[in-house]
Formats: sequence, structure tokens, C-alpha cells
Amino acid sequence: MCLCSLLPQHSDVTSSCHPLPLLSLSGRAHLASLLDHPSLPGQNDWRALLAGLRLDRFASYFAGRRSSPAEALLLLWEAQAQASASASESSAKQQQQVREQVLDLVGLLSAIGRDDCAQVLEADCHRLWQMSN
Repeated sequence: MCLCSLLPQHSDVTSSCHPLPLLSLSGRAHLASLLDHPSLPGQNDWRALLAGLRLDRFASYFAGRRSSPAEALLLLWEAQAQASASASESSAKQQQQVREQVLDLVGLLSAIGRDDCAQVLEADCHRLWQMSN
């Protein structure tokens, strides 16, 4: 979904120009603060999410992020999800793919023992989806 397509004077702009964020700023910050600190010492922080996303080869890059490795990882996940969805031809199919990406992440967060993060993600995305309808 593109912000430009919501504006009548820009209706001919492609849907990949400015995708709507999947997470709100506050939602991403809340998730990052939870994932930067494991609920089980050394087991289910951003590193477990990194491995679950099959990005563990980039662990040193994310570990080097001074402010929040989890926030950098969430930004990458969001960009990948949007890029994957933007390949779809229709807006409805894009929305469906984005929802599937979010549900996959919810499942992954639950699988690594972070139901708290899964609930934050579901609530944040539900709120954004309600605003876009």
C-alpha cells in the first residue's frame, strides 16, 4: 500500500514508492525495548529473532548497533516484508501478503518464547490496519 495512492492527484503513482509502515514508531520502539532484553537470560532476545529469521550470519552487524540491535532488525524485517508484498500486482494481494508476513512474525515471536512481543505486534498492527481501512 502506498501513501501516494491515497491522494487523488497522485493516483497513478506505483504502490512501491512510499509503502505504509507495518509498525508504528511507538510499537517498534516498544518491541525493540522488549527484544533488546531477554525474558530468559541469553535465550530469547533479538538474537533468537535474528536466528528465526535466518539472518544470524549478520549477528555481528546487529550487535554493533549502539542504540538498539532489535530496532535495526525490526526495520530490516519491515523492509523485507514490504518489498515482498510490493511485488504483488493488486493492492488487495499486497495487503494479504503483509498480513501473512506479520502473522509469520507473531508465530516466530511465540516460538522463541516471546508471547509478550507477539501481543505487542498484534495490537500495533491491528491498530494500523484499522486506520488504513
